[in-house]
Amino acid sequence: MRKAQASIFIILGIIIVAATLIFFFIKGSIEREEIAPGLSMIVEELPTEFLPLRPFVENCIQKTATEGLIKLGNSGGYIYTAALKPGKEGTDGDSITFSSNSDLVVPYWFYMDSDNNCAGKCSFSSRQINLRQGRGDSIEGQLSRYVDEKLNECIDSFNGLKELNYNVEELGRAKSKVVVASSNLVISLEYPVRISREGISSEVRNFHSSLDVNLEKIYNAAEYLAGLQKDYRFLEQQALNIIVGFSAKDKEKLPPMSDSAFEVGSKTRWRKAEVRNSVSNLLSSYVPVLRVEDSVNWKEIDTGDAFIDELYNSGMTIPRGESTDELLIDFNYLGFWKEYFNLNCNGEICKPESAFIDLLPIGLQRYNFVYDISYPVLVEIEDESAFNERGYTFRFMLESNVRDNKAVQATYIPYPTQGGNSDECDESTWSSGTATITIKDSFTGEGIDEADAVYTCVEESCSLGKTEDGELITKLPVCLGGTITLLKEGYGTSYTDYDMGDRDSNLEINMNPERIIKVEIRKKLLMKDNNGWALSSAVRGLSTDEEAVISVDDSSNLLNISGNIDTELPIAEGVHTFDIELLTENLYIPSETKEIDDEDYYINATNISSFVSGRATVSFTITKEHLQKGRLILYALAVDKNEIKVHDDLQVLGEFETLAEKYKEDLVPTVE
Repeated sequence: MRKAQASIFIILGIIIVAATLIFFFIKGSIEREEIAPGLSMIVEELPTEFLPLRPFVENCIQKTATEGLIKLGNSGGYIYTAALKPGKEGTDGDSITFSSNSDLVVPYWFYMDSDNNCAGKCSFSSRQINLRQGRGDSIEGQLSRYVDEKLNECIDSFNGLKELNYNVEELGRAKSKVVVASSNLVISLEYPVRISREGISSEVRNFHSSLDVNLEKIYNAAEYLAGLQKDYRFLEQQALNIIVGFSAKDKEKLPPMSDSAFEVGSKTRWRKAEVRNSVSNLLSSYVPVLRVEDSVNWKEIDTGDAFIDELYNSGMTIPRGESTDELLIDFNYLGFWKEYFNLNCNGEICKPESAFIDLLPIGLQRYNFVYDISYPVLVEIEDESAFNERGYTFRFMLESNVRDNKAVQATYIPYPTQGGNSDECDESTWSSGTATITIKDSFTGEGIDEADAVYTCVEESCSLGKTEDGELITKLPVCLGGTITLLKEGYGTSYTDYDMGDRDSNLEINMNPERIIKVEIRKKLLMKDNNGWALSSAVRGLSTDEEAVISVDDSSNLLNISGNIDTELPIAEGVHTFDIELLTENLYIPSETKEIDDEDYYINATNISSFVSGRATVSFTITKEHLQKGRLILYALAVDKNEIKVHDDLQVLGEFETLAEKYKEDLVPTVE
C-alpha cells in the first residue's frame, strides 16, 4: 500500500515539473510586439529551422496589401465599386467611369445628386468613404477584405516552402485586420498553420506587415479639399472667372454674361455647340492650373505682369490645409468626360437682345447670356516619399455646378429661359383655363406689382411674366404637381403648389415682405474639464478682435459682424437657416515639452493670426411678431482663445460640429 502511494506521489511530481517546464517554454516562445503606435499583437517565436515561414507569409501580406492599396488609391478609396452608380454622362451619377474602355470607376467626394434641371431644392451628396472601420464602409475594411480574398494567390499552397522540403498545413482560414496608423499602414493576420520537416513541427497563427504609406495624411488632404469645395465652391469660382476672362462682344470670344452696345442691330452671332466646345477646351486647359498653396507643386508666379501674376497666384490658388504640405496635388478635366451645358439662346443661334428708341433714334444691344455648366474634376494627391520614394497616388472626383452664372447652392431658382426649343414654355400650346393670380403683401394686404412669376411643371420652368396692379391673368401648361414661384426684390421667395386643369381658376398668394431686423451674436462658451470640452454657463458678446460671418439660407451674400456691434439684416417671415462662423485674431500658444511613448518632444511656440473660434448652424422660424420686435439674437458655440493654453487644446477647433449637435437645444435663437 505504501509503495503504491509513493508511486502516485512520484508521478504527480513528474507532472508538476513537466507542466512548469512547458509553461516557461511557452512563455519564452511567445512575446507581444508593438506593430504600430498603440497597437500590439502576440508574435510566436519559431524554432530556427522554421524561420523561413514568417517572411514567406509576411511578404505575401505586403504584396497583396500593396496591390489592394494601389487599387483603392485609383478609385477614391474603393476596391469594390459595385455599389457605385456612374451615369451615362459625366455628371449623371455618384461616380464616373474613367474612360469608355476602362473598368476604373472613380467616386465623387462631393456632387449634386439632383437632376441637372433641378429647381427649388437641389440636393448634394458625397461618396467619400470612411478611413477607419466603424460605421459604414471604410478603406480599412475594403483593404482587409481584399487581403482575405487574394492572399492565397500569393501563398500558392505554400509551394515555395515545399520546394525547401517543408510541409505546411492550414489549420484555419486567414483573417486580416488593417489599421491606418499615424505614419504608415499596418496589416495583422490571424492565420493558424502547422509547419513541419523531418519529424519536427511547430504551430503559428499571428503574422503582420506594414506599408510605407502615410494614408492618414493623404486622406485628410482629400477630405479637406472636398470640404473646401462643399463650403466655398472653388471650382465654380474658377469656371466663372474663365468665362468672364474669355468673353467679349466678339464672335471669336465667349458670349458675355453682361454687356451692352448702343448700335442699331448687331452682326455678332454665336453657335451654341461652338460655345460649348470652347468652354470645354478652356476647362481642359485651365483646371490643371489650379494649385494648392504650399503643396509640392505650388510656387508663386512672377511674370512681371501684375494682372497675370494676380490671376495665377490668387485666382488659381487654393488655400493650404493642415495636411496638404509635402504632397503633390493636381486637378484635371478631360474633354471626353461629357459636361452638362446650357445657354439661354434662341435655339442653336445665340445673339444679343435688340431694342430701338424711336424718339432719339438709338439702338441698344443687350448681351445678357446665362451659363449653366456641370463638369467633373479629377483630383490626384501623390506622396512622393511613399513606398521608399517610389510614390503613391490617391484619386477622387469633385463636381462643379454653375447655374444662372452662379455656383449652385442647396436652394436654387432657375432663371426663366427666353426662347429655346421647349414646347412646354410655348404659350401657344398652353391649353388650360385662364388663371387669375392675385399677389398681396401679407402685412398690408395691398397688391404687389412687378413680381416675377415662374411656373414649374416636372422639369420645365416657364416664365409667366410680371404682375400688374397686383394681378397676373394667364393661361398655364396643364399640369398635375406644378409649382408657382414668385420673386420680388424686398420679399421672401414664395412657393405655391398649384395643379392647373382646363377650367378657369382664381388663386390668391401672399408674399412676405422683408423687414429690417437687427442681428446680434452671442457666444456660448466651452470650458475644458477632466472629461474634455463641455458647455459652460458663460454667455458673451463678441470682443473687439472677433468677427462673425453669417450665411442665411445658403446665400452667397454673407453678413459680417465685427466686435459687439449690431448689424441690420433684411429678412422675411418663414423658416431660415443661419450658418455662423466666428473668427478671432491673434492666438498664441507658448512652447512646451510633450511626452510621447516615454520620450520628451519639444514643441515650438505657435502664433496664429486668425482662426475659427466658434460655429453654429441653426434653423429658426421667423414670425410676424419677431419682425415687430426687431432684434434677433443668434448663438454660436465658441471657445475663448485664452482657454487654448497648450497645443492639444487645438483639437477642440475640429469638434465644433459634433459639440454643436450635442448642444443644439442651447443654440436656439431668441428675439427681443
